[in-house]
Amino acid sequence: MSLSKKIISEVRSEYSQRSFIPRNELYQFLKDRFLPNLKETTFRWYVYELKKSGLLDSVRRGVYKISENKSVYEPFTDKIHKKISNLISTGYPDVSYCVWSSNWFNQFSVHQVSSNIVIVEVEKDLMFSVFYLLNDNGFKDIYVNPDKKTYDTYISQNKESIIVKQLVTKSPLQEIKNVKTPKIEKMLVDLISDTETFISYQGHESITILKNAFKEFQINFTTLINYSRRRKKDVMLKKILKEKLKISEDLLK
Repeated sequence: MSLSKKIISEVRSEYSQRSFIPRNELYQFLKDRFLPNLKETTFRWYVYELKKSGLLDSVRRGVYKISENKSVYEPFTDKIHKKISNLISTGYPDVSYCVWSSNWFNQFSVHQVSSNIVIVEVEKDLMFSVFYLLNDNGFKDIYVNPDKKTYDTYISQNKESIIVKQLVTKSPLQEIKNVKTPKIEKMLVDLISDTETFISYQGHESITILKNAFKEFQINFTTLINYSRRRKKDVMLKKILKEKLKISEDLLK
C-alpha cells in the first residue's frame, strides 16, 4: 500500500480552495475516486500519510485543510525558564506545571512591551510550595495568584516579575528543551482571559496578536476551543474569531 502522487495531486486540486475538509467528505472522495473498497483502518492510514507528506493539516477533530506550510510554534526559552523548570521537576517530579513569559507575545504584537512577567503555573496545592522554592533559590519579585491591587501597585512597576498561579487542568502543554511550556492555543486563550497579567497586550493589540499567530503558525481548533471551554471563555473567543478574524463557524463547533 502506497500513497501515489496522483492521490496527492487530486486531493490538492479538489480542496485547495476550501477552508476546511470534513473527514467524511475526504473519505467519500478517496473511495469514489481511487479506492472503492476503502475500509476505515485503511482510510486512517491514508490520512496519516497525507499529513506526513505535508499536504494536510488538522484544524480540529475530524476536520482537515490543505497545508499552508505553517510551522509549529516553539517559543524561545532562556536561563530563567530552564532554572525554574529544573527546580520544579527536581523537587516535584510528578507535578503538572508550565513556565513561560508575557513577552513571548511581542513576536506577534505591534507595540513591543519592555517589561516582562514570568508565569509559573502549577497544581493548586503546590503554589505556595513553589513560591518558597523559588524564593529560597534567589528569585525576587515573586507573587502568588496576585490580585488587581498587587498588579497595579507592584508588578506594573517592575522590569520583571514572577507570578505563581494555578494551572488549569488539561491545559495544552509541550516540552521545549526540557522546559514545559504552553502550546500556542493555551497562550492565545490566556491572552483574552488573564487581562491583568497581559494588560499591556489588551484591546486592539490582542486582536493583532491573534491574527498574526493564526497567520504564521498551525492552530488546532479542537485544542483551542476545548481549552477555552475549561476557562469558560469559549463564547467570547468564538465571537472574536468570527467577527475579527473571519473564521468560519464550522471550524469552531
